[in-house]
Amino acid sequence: MNKFLSLVMLKLRNDFYQNYDCSYNGLISRHTSPTMYNGKPYDLPFLEIGTKDCKHAEFGGCTMCNFGKDEKINENKIIKQLEIAFEICRKKPFVHMAVCGSTFDDWEFSPLVRKKMFELANKCGYLEYFGTESRPEDITPEKLEEAKSILGDIKLSIGIGFESSNFFIRECCVNKGLKKGDFLTSVNLLKKYNIDQEIHVILKPPFLTEKEAIEDSIKTIKYVINELKVYVIFIPVNMRIGGTLTKWLNEKGLYNIPMLWSVLEVIMALSEKELEKFIIPAFESSYTLQQVSENCDKCTRRIRELILNFQYTKNKKFIEGAMNIKCGCKDIWKERLKEKALPLRERIIKNYEFIAKEILGNNWWIENKNWVVEYVRCCSVLNSKKQEKSKE
Repeated sequence: MNKFLSLVMLKLRNDFYQNYDCSYNGLISRHTSPTMYNGKPYDLPFLEIGTKDCKHAEFGGCTMCNFGKDEKINENKIIKQLEIAFEICRKKPFVHMAVCGSTFDDWEFSPLVRKKMFELANKCGYLEYFGTESRPEDITPEKLEEAKSILGDIKLSIGIGFESSNFFIRECCVNKGLKKGDFLTSVNLLKKYNIDQEIHVILKPPFLTEKEAIEDSIKTIKYVINELKVYVIFIPVNMRIGGTLTKWLNEKGLYNIPMLWSVLEVIMALSEKELEKFIIPAFESSYTLQQVSENCDKCTRRIRELILNFQYTKNKKFIEGAMNIKCGCKDIWKERLKEKALPLRERIIKNYEFIAKEILGNNWWIENKNWVVEYVRCCSVLNSKKQEKSKE
């Protein structure tokens, strides 16, 4: 885990929580995600269950996320949410339920509550397919065996946040705190238990240019689909109302979420075969959402309609149609793609210095600069070695 980004995120989160109630206490957040199920268009119920927090967030968390802050919520209240959630989804054969962080983390979602969730899924009488999410280090054979035993004939799918196949980006831009060894172990374990996987890949974490972000997403998606042979959930980074580094950088004029043209560009780079294992979910999410990928007022609505048709059909012609739309904002996007920037390592160090001085104070940076810079350098070197090894 990136100690510097963790300190920054803790400060941003705590300042945000003091002025805004971000609690999920007793709250179910629900939206519908357009997708396909059994080869037909399907509106997937996506429900977020309030828990005490994401454990990763207790140490700072990811730079684009502010999910959950309620340490007082008890097991009975979470179970009540689950009971209501299954009633909300009645008669829907495919349902996805997420928590603030990781369903298989005993600290956030106790074994008793997790068992109750799977029991409710089994007893509801309408489910065929049940999806949830977890960090890879929380997934164990014992937990998977229990889940499958309780669910019976209901197929299980588990989403895992990978974000980027580039270690340097995961560590120094996202602060994912994810060991690739843990990730690959979980992928293989889920395959062993015949559990579907949906690997989350993001578009445009902080510090990357628009072009770099597109290239990294394409590379990561192709790695997950072609080498790991599992599904991808493609998530363009959105803007939360606060408590994130991306929001803070945006207010300083140092970050913008990706344009819809970039979303289209990523999809266009994928083959028809790769698109079979590619999913782009709804742009909306929980109530702290402020902004999602867009272009200008003239073309955004039309492009989103075409993306919606792609989500329901996997037919690439809708993306091609969107990409061929003539609009002045495409020139703005093309200029973004030409953006000149320092090499990523130098750029990150420069941004870290600005962030440290503004958030942690000038004296803090003077006293801690050396280890922060050395950490970034070491991550960069390690990433280079990993990339060279992967080519062998």
